[in-house]
Amino acid sequence: MTGMRNDIDTDEDTNTRGAAAVVPLFTQLASFGFIGACAFFVDLIVYNALRAGVLQDSPIWCKVLSVAVATVAAWLGNRYLTFRRERSPRALREA
Repeated sequence: MTGMRNDIDTDEDTNTRGAAAVVPLFTQLASFGFIGACAFFVDLIVYNALRAGVLQDSPIWCKVLSVAVATVAAWLGNRYLTFRRERSPRALREA
């Protein structure tokens, strides 16, 4: 009967390993959300700046350019902040 007890994980071991895996996932998820919110504001600011300035008569082109800038900002933010441990040394291929 004692041989069976060695094969069973105790609740302490399982909870400790589970908590260690959840913390980096939560911080990565929070970082991803923060970068997404920042990209939204970049989109909003660039769109309004283009609409008020250079491209007053072209709302579609303002949106196209603002989304492109926000996408690059989100990619850079996620590359260097959220997924900094998993990033590839070849940035162009990763993009």
